[in-house]
Amino acid sequence: MNRLALVICCCLAQVLPSYGQQTAAEALIEAQAICSDYLGIPETRVAQYNASVYPPDRDTMCMIRCAGIILGFWDDGKGLLLDGARQFFPATVDPTLYSQKVLQCIERKLATCNPADACAKAYFSFRCVLRRAEPTTPPPPTPPPAIESDKLTPEKYLKAQATCAKILRIPPNHLKLYKQGIFPDDAETRCLFRCLGIRTNLYSDTEGPDLE
Repeated sequence: MNRLALVICCCLAQVLPSYGQQTAAEALIEAQAICSDYLGIPETRVAQYNASVYPPDRDTMCMIRCAGIILGFWDDGKGLLLDGARQFFPATVDPTLYSQKVLQCIERKLATCNPADACAKAYFSFRCVLRRAEPTTPPPPTPPPAIESDKLTPEKYLKAQATCAKILRIPPNHLKLYKQGIFPDDAETRCLFRCLGIRTNLYSDTEGPDLE
């Protein structure tokens, strides 16, 4: 097992960002930061995301997919998950009627998408949610929230592993090995460890493993 694997598996006393006390906007900002870090997206672009500006480029589309998996509003097999997307609905609307409008928008947008392009489908689906939710006068950008932390438990580690596996589309045979505590020295597993490290704040591409 490589060094990063040992760091992740052994440092369960480290901290993990907590989303439980955050608003939907704050959780989105944090997920965007995590996914942008993982995907290597520059901070200037992240600042745009935090101001609710999402250019239709490949990096942004894949960032939205990643954030959607983390926040529970996107699944590659099921598409937009309304239960997760409702957190971004305006408080004054009827959720059922609003959901119908969002789904109608998605149907139109995805008609021209490549069915195999999960990033594009996630992006345009989320844009339908945001477009319907945008007020007449956009509010000023929300500053990044202070990160609240709690202990990284085995349960949270496994949840992070499951999230990274979805993002990376890890093959089922690898998932079975991981559940047995077996981590092959291959590209899929190395990418999983990188994602886990970034997801749990135990690793960054610029500073390496956090051994403190």
